[in-house]
Amino acid sequence: MATESDWDKWFAAELVLEITVENDPRIVAQIETYLIRADSPDAAYARALELGPSLDYRYRNSDGEIVTMKYRGIHALDSIQDTPKDGTQITVRQSLMDNKSAIDDMIRSKNRLDLFTDSDDGWDGPNLSQ
Repeated sequence: MATESDWDKWFAAELVLEITVENDPRIVAQIETYLIRADSPDAAYARALELGPSLDYRYRNSDGEIVTMKYRGIHALDSIQDTPKDGTQITVRQSLMDNKSAIDDMIRSKNRLDLFTDSDDGWDGPNLSQ
């Protein structure tokens, strides 16, 4: 018999989006992480597949060009061991580094975090602004 905890599993799905801008040949790949509640890895996978196409979106950027976001597939699907709450670890990414200074290069001050920067600062890609 299934217990309540059997139905209370959380998963993190990393979904890949392809972003294109009208009249710009460059393609932006974006990975977005979504929390999924499911009773098994198979159910979480099915839910991620269902969620993906709902992310397809089109809008006009500040230059009037059409920006198209298209779901391409699943990058990763991981289980989350605890019920999500403030401070819950969602994903882990590991990279092999040649030296400690390479790790230092990965660390950003607050004013260099994407959340706190103007979207045009340091971005050499297509205009994705709305």
